[in-house]
Amino acid sequence: MKRNKDIWVIIISILLIVGFIFNAVYAVSGQADNNTVNGGVETSDGWDYKSSIDLILVAALVLVTYRYAREVKRQADLMSKNTNIMITKMNLDRCNEEMHKLVGPLYTYRDDSVRFANIPFTAPETGEHVPEHHNFWNKIRPYIYLGSDELRSALEKYIERKVKKIEKKEDDTKNQEDLINEAGQSLIKQIEKRHSELTTELSNLRKQLEELQTENT
Repeated sequence: MKRNKDIWVIIISILLIVGFIFNAVYAVSGQADNNTVNGGVETSDGWDYKSSIDLILVAALVLVTYRYAREVKRQADLMSKNTNIMITKMNLDRCNEEMHKLVGPLYTYRDDSVRFANIPFTAPETGEHVPEHHNFWNKIRPYIYLGSDELRSALEKYIERKVKKIEKKEDDTKNQEDLINEAGQSLIKQIEKRHSELTTELSNLRKQLEELQTENT
């Protein structure tokens, strides 16, 4: 790239130098022609110095303009690539955060009988606190916002079932444990779905970032 740029600079410089030389020659020749005409001798139809000079200078101007336009385009392309890299990195960071802080832990423990137990955060039957269960959900709840719309909705419904105490209901077909179980099964489906989506998205983003960085070198 630098070698090509140097070649263009040399070519343009040569054209400009030649143009200035021709201009000087034309100035001297023009003075001589004026003296000859004033002396009564007609000038011959020779080389038109002025036209040649104009042509060289125009050519130099065209080359300078072309070179400038190419450089502007190169800078614009470079800026566009850098912007795409930055956006891809941001998307990759966001997906990594969602996976590590929300979807990953949920997916890993989705079949765990303690963390996904069908009990409220404090079991009403015994009044005992379940630390492992309680601590897990305390770490999950601050990062619910990272999830997809469907996952967030399922999480909020599940947590609502685990927090809300049902003292009296219209029918006896379902108690709080049943409602938690239903919400939990629905949540697990959304966890597995989002984990699959996120795994694919992360793979695509890493590949895209690698390609962009390769193009930018």
